[in-house]
Amino acid sequence: MSGQQVVSLVPQAGEKAEALVSRLAEELKRQGDSVLMVMAYGSVEMYDVVMGSLAGVLGGINWPILWVEGASCFGGSLAGFQIFVLPEGKIERVSLGGRVVGSVFSDGAARHCLLAGLTPENVSLPRAKQCEQFFESASVALAQAGFSYGDIARTWFYNDEILAWYDDFNRVRTAFYAKQKFSYGSLPASTAVRGRNPRGAALGRWLRNRRMQPSWK
Repeated sequence: MSGQQVVSLVPQAGEKAEALVSRLAEELKRQGDSVLMVMAYGSVEMYDVVMGSLAGVLGGINWPILWVEGASCFGGSLAGFQIFVLPEGKIERVSLGGRVVGSVFSDGAARHCLLAGLTPENVSLPRAKQCEQFFESASVALAQAGFSYGDIARTWFYNDEILAWYDDFNRVRTAFYAKQKFSYGSLPASTAVRGRNPRGAALGRWLRNRRMQPSWK
């Protein structure tokens, strides 16, 4: 993804969570509409605090965020944030269920879509059913942006208690993928690791789609 940059914020020595969140808000305000997505690593109990603070400072949140539980190695409740930005170019947003879950942009060679923070609609369902819902929701979001699931180039799955249901996850994913026609002739590269999310869902995720531009454009 040519031109994409990542700004990383980690706690400074002795810095309290409130100060780190304040630095995050200032950086997001400075980046403005160039923010593609945010990845947050911290205790899930901090989610409402952080999101409330950001909404208060920024007046609203218009970009996708993926929160993965990961407290600081130094005992703090927040380990840090990564802000993905596009210094130049227009970003279109994708919403699902009243929440921004994606960003779409072009780099001249291809049109890209980042989806982040996707979770199943009904977190009370068995994990396998949540996984099925998850893939359906991702397909709906991608269709809004003019993509299909077959355009996916890369996926990152964060599964709560992954070892307890990894076989079910693979079974559902395999069945869903068998119905897709992938644009690049092979399955997308993928990573699946353990990670809790604030909703208590079986899994969360971010993915990258890419559709090459015709050479004559």
